[in-house]
Amino acid sequence: MVFGLLPVEDPTPDYTRTVEVGRLGTLCLPFGGTVEGAELFECVGSETGKVYLGSVTTLAAGVPYIFQATATELAVYSDGTTASAGNHNGLYGTFVDETVVAAGNYILLNNELRPSDGNAKVNANRAYLVMGEVPVGAPQQMPGRRYIGMSVQGENGETGFENITAPEGQVLKTIVNGQLVIIRGGEMFNAQGQKL
Repeated sequence: MVFGLLPVEDPTPDYTRTVEVGRLGTLCLPFGGTVEGAELFECVGSETGKVYLGSVTTLAAGVPYIFQATATELAVYSDGTTASAGNHNGLYGTFVDETVVAAGNYILLNNELRPSDGNAKVNANRAYLVMGEVPVGAPQQMPGRRYIGMSVQGENGETGFENITAPEGQVLKTIVNGQLVIIRGGEMFNAQGQKL
């Protein structure tokens, strides 16, 4: 009799979405779990014309997030917890397709927070922003957590990024040959996060 290990099959994700590396998007799911292919953020502060995002490591059921894609597919594996769509620090999640976003609230479009004119809609498992409910002021940065300052209405360049910070400090943003370039740790990246 021969004994051996059975091959381990990769688990099937409970939710997937095709994404573009470096792009920002919103996410709200009826279950919690782990995410592959994206870094999750929550709103942690606001000042006139900008919203601060702080990274989080796990996805909670029913809680809306902003994510930044790190691969071409976002995959979520459920941990078995469930909840209704909720809100957190100004982000409002929805499980319903084509949810109308009231005028004065914001949608994430082309990596920018843009005001809704009352006709804007978000798809199921997405979120929109109610600016008046985002905590006021710049966040106190915590070690090991990544932060992004994002301009409202795309005031600062094509990505809507106002600045990008990391636990080790400020990252330089500059224009090289007419292209936005981010310099971090001595390496250059384009606005989509691809190394140049």
